[in-house]
Amino acid sequence: MMFLAYLGRVLVAVPLLLFGVGHFMKAVPMSNMVPSYMPVSQSFWIYLTGVALILAALSYLTGVFTKLAAFLLAIMVLCFAFMVHLPGVQAEGMDSASFASLLKDLMIAGGAIYVGTKA
Repeated sequence: MMFLAYLGRVLVAVPLLLFGVGHFMKAVPMSNMVPSYMPVSQSFWIYLTGVALILAALSYLTGVFTKLAAFLLAIMVLCFAFMVHLPGVQAEGMDSASFASLLKDLMIAGGAIYVGTKA
């Protein structure tokens, strides 16, 4: 059973790691997704979230600070859901990509909260 638990953590960590690396590789195009009312530069937020995603992935893989990483990941992803994707869903002529991203982020946040309660 411990193998399955670790496998589950790996299956979450690998996409997190890839998303985090993607934030560094595609920072300029991704910066358009950051709401304009956010302080500091839009690129700053892309790089910061990239670092956070990579650290969360490493935490899941190593088992170090997993509870903290899981709860912080949930908070960050819920912020994405409500600040970035929900406005696209609420816009006239709803963007189906925004709806899918909203659901994906809610699912990731729910899973992270669950991991945080079990770590």
